[in-house]
Amino acid sequence: MTLPSLVALQAFEAVSRHGSVSAAADELCVTPGAVSRNLKLLEATYGERLVERVGRGIALTARGRMLAEGLRPGFEQIRRASAETARAARCTVLRLRSYTTFATRWLLPRLAAFQVANPDIEVQLTMASLWTELAGLDAAIRLGEGDWGLESHPLIANILAPVAAPRIAERHRGDIAGLLTHPLLSTPHRPDDWTIWLTAAGVHDTSGLRFISMESSAIAYEAAIAGRGVALAQLALVGDDLATGRLVRPLDLEVDRGQHTYRLVWDAANPKADALQRLTASLTGPSRAPRPVDDDPA
Repeated sequence: MTLPSLVALQAFEAVSRHGSVSAAADELCVTPGAVSRNLKLLEATYGERLVERVGRGIALTARGRMLAEGLRPGFEQIRRASAETARAARCTVLRLRSYTTFATRWLLPRLAAFQVANPDIEVQLTMASLWTELAGLDAAIRLGEGDWGLESHPLIANILAPVAAPRIAERHRGDIAGLLTHPLLSTPHRPDDWTIWLTAAGVHDTSGLRFISMESSAIAYEAAIAGRGVALAQLALVGDDLATGRLVRPLDLEVDRGQHTYRLVWDAANPKADALQRLTASLTGPSRAPRPVDDDPA
C-alpha cells in the first residue's frame, strides 16, 4: 500500500494528542480548515472514520486510536531528533581531556557549574592517567611549566605535603624520622615530588626508605586513608579529606611547586576560541575555589 500523505498523518497525530482541530492547527501553524481537509483525506484513503465529533471536541474512533498509537512513537522520535539537531546547531561542543584524579577531585564540580551558566557550550570530558597530544581535542589538562607553545592557564596552586590516616599522623606529629618509617606512596606520573619534598625536609639519603608506586594519585590517597602508608598530596586535591579528618597532615612542611602545576591548555588557533576563553575564565576566576558554608547567619 502506498503511504498516505505525511502532512495528513502529521495533522491526524496532532489532533489525536490535543483532541482538538484548532489546537492541532495552532501547533502546526496552519488553519483549522487545512487540518480538517487532511483528516478527510486520510479517512478517504483508509475508507473508514478516524475521528468523530463529541460535543465541541473530537474523539478518535477505534480505528483512529489504533492509527494514533502506531504513529505517535514515530512522530515523537522526529520531534526529538529535530529538537536535538536545532540545539546542536546553536551549541558549541568542547572536547576536553583531564587526568582522572584531577577530574574527579577538582574539575567535575566546576564543569557542572560552567555548564549551567553556559548552556550554549557543551563540554565533553574524557579522562586518562597520562598526557596525550591535543589531536582530536579542543583542550586538555596538563601538568607542567606551561612551555608547550599553547595557550596555558594555571588552575591550582600545586602545594605538596605528606598526608596520612589519623592514627599514623597523630603518632608521628612533627616527627619526620618516625613518619618515614612507613611506606611512602608515590605515582609514576609525579616521579619527582617525593624527592623534592624530602630535599626540602633535609633528607638526602633515601636508601632506607620504602617507596610504593601506585597507578594514580587517587589510589595513593585511598591507600593513605586506609592506613597503608603516607601519601605526598597536592593539597588542592585533598581538601575534602582533610576537612572531614579522613586524612591528616602530620607535618607543617609544605613545598610549593610554583609554575609546575595543572594547566588548561588549548591551541590559540582553535576556531572555538571564544568558548575556550569562557571556559578558561570560569576555571581560573575568583569563584573557582569552593566557598565555605557559613552556618552562622550573623
